[in-house]
Amino acid sequence: MTLPRCRGRVISKIQLIFLNKASITNSVNFGKFNNAKYEQLISTITADKQSTKARYQTMQQAAKLVAQQQGVTPIYQTAAAHLISNKVGGVHFTLLRDALYRYAYWK
Repeated sequence: MTLPRCRGRVISKIQLIFLNKASITNSVNFGKFNNAKYEQLISTITADKQSTKARYQTMQQAAKLVAQQQGVTPIYQTAAAHLISNKVGGVHFTLLRDALYRYAYWK
């Protein structure tokens, strides 16, 4: 299968996968978003019966609709467990990167 193009850019399946996350039929729709118009737009996109330009516009409509109606999709949050001796202090933990041992010290 060749991927359709719009303005020289490939409309990839990745874009559709991203949009499909909000579909009620998707197992990762953790927010339980359910909108009949959105489902109809996704069905139109996946049917692959539109021209490339029309398909791209339909994808834009679906993205706009889900952004207006749902707002946020809870996908996942990383977590880590750390076992630190009570004789160590000054270790800082963040959600965005590994523990900061720069200011660690022995108590």
